[in-house]
Amino acid sequence: MGLDLGNTSCSVAVYRQGAVDVIANEQGSRTTPSCIAFTEVETLLGESARSQLVRNKENTIVDGLRLLGREYDDEDFQSEMASWRFNVTKGKDGAPQVNVQLKGEAKSFAAPRLLSLLFGRLRADADAWANEPMKEAVVAVPADFSERQREALKEAAQIGAIRVKLMLPAPLCVALLYGRTVGAGAGAAAATASAAAAETPAAAAAAAEGHPSPSVAPAPTAAPTAAPRPQQLLVVDVGGSSSYAAVVERILPSPSVAAPGAVPGAEGAGDGVRTATDVYAIRSCVVERGLGGNNVDVLLRAHVVKEIRRRQRIDLSDNARAMSRLLSACQVAKHSTMPQATITVEADGADYVATVSRATMEDLTGSTAMGAAALGARALAGAGLDASRVDAVLLAGGGARMPRVQAALAALCPASPMHFGGTAEESVVRGAAHAGAMLKPMVAPDSPGEERVVSLCARRRLPRALGLVAEGGTVVPLVEVRAAVPLERSVRLAPPDATSLPVLLTLVEMALPPVPAADGAAAADGGASEAAAAAQPVAASACRVVASLALRALPEKTEALVVKLRIDAEKRVELVCEALVGGEAQAVASVIA
Repeated sequence: MGLDLGNTSCSVAVYRQGAVDVIANEQGSRTTPSCIAFTEVETLLGESARSQLVRNKENTIVDGLRLLGREYDDEDFQSEMASWRFNVTKGKDGAPQVNVQLKGEAKSFAAPRLLSLLFGRLRADADAWANEPMKEAVVAVPADFSERQREALKEAAQIGAIRVKLMLPAPLCVALLYGRTVGAGAGAAAATASAAAAETPAAAAAAAEGHPSPSVAPAPTAAPTAAPRPQQLLVVDVGGSSSYAAVVERILPSPSVAAPGAVPGAEGAGDGVRTATDVYAIRSCVVERGLGGNNVDVLLRAHVVKEIRRRQRIDLSDNARAMSRLLSACQVAKHSTMPQATITVEADGADYVATVSRATMEDLTGSTAMGAAALGARALAGAGLDASRVDAVLLAGGGARMPRVQAALAALCPASPMHFGGTAEESVVRGAAHAGAMLKPMVAPDSPGEERVVSLCARRRLPRALGLVAEGGTVVPLVEVRAAVPLERSVRLAPPDATSLPVLLTLVEMALPPVPAADGAAAADGGASEAAAAAQPVAASACRVVASLALRALPEKTEALVVKLRIDAEKRVELVCEALVGGEAQAVASVIA
């Protein structure tokens, strides 16, 4: 299975017999609202739970993904919590817990336990469709999730009786879908064009930027003389309550050279994956919470209520049931490409109709469209990439279906083709299903009966940058964002004054990339820097403690401290501090986390 659990909706897809099917739920929809409601009678999930948002708001849970792996006292979490109507308190471990009334009794749920209900529903839908138990899955994970949040998401899936074989960042799922479907023919064509135009790089680049073929082309038999230029893919996902843009680089090796990779089916939660022919890696990613299609729904509903009040002399704002139905109608209308959209809502046995012109719709969706384009521009800037070098714009999320959003992104990258992966809402889950299929041997589509192994390796990477908080509340950058593990880093620090001992050195995971280190601040090869590290101020609220090292005493005549960080393939952390005395290193303290 491929699973995509978002803040607004969730879905499941299954790869079988060479094709991906997105599974419909009991209501016949291929997306299920990520909503959980508790009543006096039962627990409701999906569409039936969303209908409780108006009349049972205290016991209806939305945005559950934002509860995962968070600290209750975190300032960002407190600001988000202010907009929720359900009750959230601090649990025993400092994590948030949700308090509801179920069947007349007070109940408290941790975030993984809550989301496991949605995972269980998705698996049940897949079981019913496949007529067999579906136990293993590739789970798409938001690109900005920290390691702690990823582990909490994995725990939720496991409680829902799902074995997580791989956790793959959502932008890579979208890019992998493109590479396995639309972009497969383009990759072979680019390799052939690059070989033919080795003496004319401009011609090779033009071939690589051409429109991809809709069919999967077999690998050429002749070995090219030059590898094709890497493709730069701009992935833009406009969801319900948050959006992101990411630049994914797709490296197409020469057919004569086998793509490097690890053991097929290796588990991981990295930002780089390898297939038998392509290599994908995230170069930059920008996330903005609060930007999404939900804003358009609310604006459109307010406009329709105003029009009905003006034309039909009836105010629906006090009718909770009608407002809920109207919101659902607006969610459908915002995707319309017709010159005008007609919205009908039933209230008290009568139908009320409002017509929304294309001009009005463009105006209502304008801020979201401009926000999505700005996200894309920021992602390109983060990758140091000009818009003219983008080979394709890949759209995901329901909000990406709005015509104004597509027009804004087309204006950002006018020379780049735009792809939806079928339906924008299904791009992520389809890519996850393809990733799951590649974990096992599969039949070659161009040679029936011949089994070939397509390797999928996710080299584990750190989702956040790591830094060392030293004396005075300053941070020394140690590891860059999305660094691959295993890794070793070291940094040289000036020794603290003897009167200031003991000193606590803290390794932290930072929400934002660290300020670039000065020359020699952190040696990329794992060796100690010859110069003292350049420290920068850091806000405690923006960091999560990974490990702490207490320096209670130092040898006499300590010239410098060398702090060494080792992270193995399983992301176990070892932090060691050595004192340099007379040019020799003496171990002072160490910790394993």
